Amino acid sequence: MKHIYYLGIAAALLFSGCSEDEVAPTLSVDKTSINVALPTMAADSIVVTSNSTWTARLENLTDTTWCLVSPSGTGNGVVYVDVLSNRTDDERSAKIILTSGALSKEVNVTQTSVTTAPPENSATINIEMVYVEGNGTIWSFKIGKYEVTEGQWEAVMGSDPSKNKKGANYPVVGVSWYDAIGFISELYKKTGKCYDLPTAEQWVYASKGGKNTHNYIYSGSNTIDQVAWYADNSAVNNLQQRHEVGTKGGNELGIYDMSGNLWEWTHTVWGPGDYYRRRFGGSFCMDARYCEAAFYSSDRPTLQLEDLGFRLIENPM
Repeated sequence: MKHIYYLGIAAALLFSGCSEDEVAPTLSVDKTSINVALPTMAADSIVVTSNSTWTARLENLTDTTWCLVSPSGTGNGVVYVDVLSNRTDDERSAKIILTSGALSKEVNVTQTSVTTAPPENSATINIEMVYVEGNGTIWSFKIGKYEVTEGQWEAVMGSDPSKNKKGANYPVVGVSWYDAIGFISELYKKTGKCYDLPTAEQWVYASKGGKNTHNYIYSGSNTIDQVAWYADNSAVNNLQQRHEVGTKGGNELGIYDMSGNLWEWTHTVWGPGDYYRRRFGGSFCMDARYCEAAFYSSDRPTLQLEDLGFRLIENPM
């Protein structure tokens, strides 16, 4: 009779698709909704608790470009959620579906319509912008004349993330893509102005001089030393380092440091799972080829480096 009993257990395990050593998957999330009311981009995250591999996907997007998620993980982890600009009068919504085996969880994402009313007691934070006329494919926009500086960051965020602080007119470094988005959100709260990160296309178009382009190798010249701080000329006391913004020559539009000084984040996704973000421009510690006007790399949006920063754009409303 014992043999029949053990055979019965084995058969039950076989037909259930499990073995005695397998553990049933678990899946839980720390929130069921994400609500974004800002007109500019915003970033959020979902904390996932699981003992197995899980995936995240989006459903019910009428416009597939406004909401992005990091796609998968194993065990406890985080789903990063990026909500991009909403400059229409339409509210938008989507669902993030997380699955692990037969288990699933839903997180609703909503974005309310744009509001351009400035906040009360709005602050004055000087960010010089340069108008870039469109070409029929790229709409006209404004882009920062310089990279965002330590002084501007401190005026908005109250502290400087740079490990090696140098001064108000030096470009801020040590900021992840998500840190840059946080700055943009806080800047709107303080000024009522709607800024973004440039797309890759906007960044390259501005770097090459827009409609005024001379098709230089670097942003503003074929001679890199005229327009860029890079590995061969950035050293002070034999130490390569970033320099104050605008201390090299500008490009055809009067935009500075789009070659060298710092890598710059854009909001264009590229790479594994459409999750990484493109960055352009090279930096003070990179060779000349990395500073060419259209050269790019890509990295996870959590990356923080001492030669990585950003500049802002304003799109037309």
